[in-house]
Amino acid sequence: MRKSAPASATWNLPAPIAPPLHIYISDDEDETHPNIDTPSLFRWRHQARIERMEEQKRERELFEKTKKE
Repeated sequence: MRKSAPASATWNLPAPIAPPLHIYISDDEDETHPNIDTPSLFRWRHQARIERMEEQKRERELFEKTKKE
C-alpha cells in the first residue's frame, strides 16, 4: 500500500521562470579601451579570420584529395 505525503511536506519542485522581458546584446566593437588602437585591432582580427579561413580551405582540399584516392 502506498503512503501519502504528510500535509506539511515540502516538495522540491522548480519554481516557474518567466522569460526575460528585455535581452541586452552588447556591441563591443563600438567601444574599446582607450589605450587600444581600434582600427589596428579590427585589422588584426580581420587578418586572423582570413588566415583561419585559408587554413580551413587547405584542410578541406586535402580531405577531398585523400577521399578521392
